[in-house]
Amino acid sequence: MKKRTVLIGVIVLGLLVASMYTGAFAANPEDVGVSAQVSPAVRLTMSETLVDFGGGALEPGLQTEDIDARISSNRGWDLKVTKSQDMTGTVLSGVIPSANFTFGASSADGRVTYVAPASTQFGTDVTICSGNQGGNIDTTVSYSLDIPWDMEPDTYTATHTYTATQP
Repeated sequence: MKKRTVLIGVIVLGLLVASMYTGAFAANPEDVGVSAQVSPAVRLTMSETLVDFGGGALEPGLQTEDIDARISSNRGWDLKVTKSQDMTGTVLSGVIPSANFTFGASSADGRVTYVAPASTQFGTDVTICSGNQGGNIDTTVSYSLDIPWDMEPDTYTATHTYTATQP
């Protein structure tokens, strides 16, 4: 009887050990590659679409106005401005000289690596500021308009096109 009890015990123990390892057997492993291609992206948001120097008739002298630009880019970036023309009168076709209509830039964001100094003249693809990648990077563009005393009364206009690019 002892032999039988030992034999049954060995069989039960063997079945128990075999059942523990049944779940340990696995099918052949399969690798799954994962890929995500991130495209270059840059966004620009301007706080204003019209700079109206006080919104009324101006007398000769220095006028200033600020607008804000917000850039988000996943690479280094440049913010540039191009003017359509010098500020030109709508009735008399007078022109405010470029030297009298300038800008400068500023930013407290440490990701901004360059800002144009005050008295920078508007032109074609003039760099306002540059910076490193990141989101919601703010800069301020400060317009300065010095209206000379010999300017004829008129409404003077121009269009400035702002473009954020990744060089």
